[in-house]
Amino acid sequence: MTEIAIQLDDDTAAALEEAAAEDAVSPSDWARQAVVIRLQPRHEDRLPRSFFDVLGTWEDDCEPEQILRRIREGTADESSSEVR
Repeated sequence: MTEIAIQLDDDTAAALEEAAAEDAVSPSDWARQAVVIRLQPRHEDRLPRSFFDVLGTWEDDCEPEQILRRIREGTADESSSEVR
């Protein structure tokens, strides 16, 4: 395996450390995953793993289409929806 060193400013390095901690991986693994994803065709259609972490956490009596409409219209009411 080839090893590559990069230099990051302090803010970017801190953001990398935080993102890696959130995904429970090392900063090196996080950066490697980001490079692999970025180099794959149609990378703009890919969603980060953290997107999928929230699936199933939204509770509401409304159908998904109704929730999205309320969000787009700015009428989402926090009292009618809660996150587990």
